[in-house]
Amino acid sequence: MREVDGTLRKPADVNLHFRFFDITMSESEYRNNIDISRILRRRAFVDELGVSADVEFDNLDAKSRHSLGFYGDAPVSYARWHIDGNAAVVDRLCTLRAYRYRGVARRCMENIAQDISHCASRMQLSLEGLVVLVPDTNDILQRKLIQASFIPLDGRPTGHLSCIRMCLPAQSKNGVSLEAIL
Repeated sequence: MREVDGTLRKPADVNLHFRFFDITMSESEYRNNIDISRILRRRAFVDELGVSADVEFDNLDAKSRHSLGFYGDAPVSYARWHIDGNAAVVDRLCTLRAYRYRGVARRCMENIAQDISHCASRMQLSLEGLVVLVPDTNDILQRKLIQASFIPLDGRPTGHLSCIRMCLPAQSKNGVSLEAIL
């Protein structure tokens, strides 16, 4: 999937779409979506990064909202988010290897930010920030988030996964607001 000049072909926007789901939908529809997401997570985190399946598949799935990214009919990306205190926490962001470096993860984050904004306004929540958990081995994603005004946080451990917390405060130092991203 390369252009004539040898660069990776970007997915056409009309072919890349996202499906959000959570435990409030019908059980069979939720189960189908969560099964697809577990396949993606197993490939990205368990097979590629060597994360233990016991650690990867935790108890946060039931309280999270999930996003599946599809390129046509093929599932290619996944992420989940949940509210923790006064911040929305995005984790388990992954894209299948064949679809990386083509803007899929960026589009996934954009769609998640819109979903968070929609859900927060519907529930009348005032969020102070957006936190993305990034595996500490993913330097590329860390750099991209820093370019988008996210700041690395230290301190609180992120469970059994070795992750860096990247935060976009509701109002960052250079004037980029959470509302502008959401």
